[in-house]
Amino acid sequence: MSDKKSQIIDSILDFGLIIGISFAIFFGLTLLGAPFWLALVCVALWGAYTGYRPKFIRKIFSFLYPR
Repeated sequence: MSDKKSQIIDSILDFGLIIGISFAIFFGLTLLGAPFWLALVCVALWGAYTGYRPKFIRKIFSFLYPR
């Protein structure tokens, strides 16, 4: 039971980090003057890669995942 609860919390944390970094990428690029389409492409690529491989996020933010 505890392992399943831990997996749910990890998934929620993954989702929050991916969305938060997506917003940071989008707003950062638009503030730097990048075209709208380029900002959306970068966010889409980030979301596709990290959605496919969430372990990438877990390596960077390993201090948030207690084990």
